[in-house]
Amino acid sequence: MIFPVIELFKSIQGEGRYTGYPSIFIRVTGCNLRCVFNGEECDTPYTSHRPEAARYGFEECITFIKENCHIRHIVITGGEPLLYMSGINSLIEEAVKIYAENEKEAPVITVETNGTLPLDLVRYEHLRSVSLWSISPKLSSSEPKESDGVPAEWVKRHRENRYDRKIFTDNIGKILSSGEARIQLKFVYTDSGCINEIKENYICPVTAICGNRKPDPERIAVMIMPEGVSPEKINAKRDEMIACCIREGWIYCTRLHITLFGNERGK
Repeated sequence: MIFPVIELFKSIQGEGRYTGYPSIFIRVTGCNLRCVFNGEECDTPYTSHRPEAARYGFEECITFIKENCHIRHIVITGGEPLLYMSGINSLIEEAVKIYAENEKEAPVITVETNGTLPLDLVRYEHLRSVSLWSISPKLSSSEPKESDGVPAEWVKRHRENRYDRKIFTDNIGKILSSGEARIQLKFVYTDSGCINEIKENYICPVTAICGNRKPDPERIAVMIMPEGVSPEKINAKRDEMIACCIREGWIYCTRLHITLFGNERGK
């Protein structure tokens, strides 16, 4: 089983529905995309552009969860976790057992993914054990250029892989039919040009899945998050993002960890 974990730590969730919750973070290395936003690489380039070797094995992850099962939230992140389906299946199974054996409430498991890989290999019972699927689709504003220092092969691969409408809709349908898991669609906001792309490529398909009704925000939340890895950049477009959220009915997603810790690893 391959499950290359590069970071294993506990902190405060900085993004999405569970912002502020104490959480166990399990970060894998390796990604199938190479995002660049306005000339800046993604905020974890050590898992993507220059992926570092794993530092922890599966058993170390299980031990860490056992030692910290007083913390109910577990976040599986990356890189791209869905590259390692067997590891996710086993991790979810073991985590559920650990919390039950220690007479704790069932863990609140979040899986963070870019949404480009199918969920077919996640076992049904484990799919049901995930509380939140945090899907962060990559818009055209994420596409790298060779002038960004990204090899031509990866420029092409990113452009071809970052959006597949069928995979996206199949995954949404699978999650909705599996149980009570919530979905958050979390988009990086670079400028107002991304709004129509979000609507056409993501909101419209989800609306169709929901019987042409507006998705219930308690089940499927649409969030926009500022691009940037510093408080200054995050705040630069705050006002226009707030106006967008009010107009579209979307949720403003802050990046609390940047405010608290800066762009520091393991925080």
